[in-house]
Amino acid sequence: MKIKKIIFKAREEALLETEEMPDAPIGDDEISGSTLVSAVSPGTELAVYRGLMKACHFPCASGYAAVFEAECIGSNVKRFKAGDRVFCMGNHKSFQRIRECDGILVPHALPAERALWALP
Repeated sequence: MKIKKIIFKAREEALLETEEMPDAPIGDDEISGSTLVSAVSPGTELAVYRGLMKACHFPCASGYAAVFEAECIGSNVKRFKAGDRVFCMGNHKSFQRIRECDGILVPHALPAERALWALP
């Protein structure tokens, strides 16, 4: 499967890249699915983009909060089912894959765009 992701290739150079997802089967404790929204942090991400964060080395992934729709569920996952919306500390990419313990269920009534800022 091909996914798209935003990376900071070099100082003041952001790219939308396509990459092939590894074909590894979903782990027993993992969930994965298509990204619905991801949060842009103007302070942190602009600092990284401008090369002002000494701890960051290019190229680097961007983004750190996402909501995705669970599609694949590992056999030992108990808290999520297919179709659930899940908050995770994910990058700006079109597909997320996380361990169950790294996800938070987004309540049905909470819009995904608001969940990015409302959950932890």
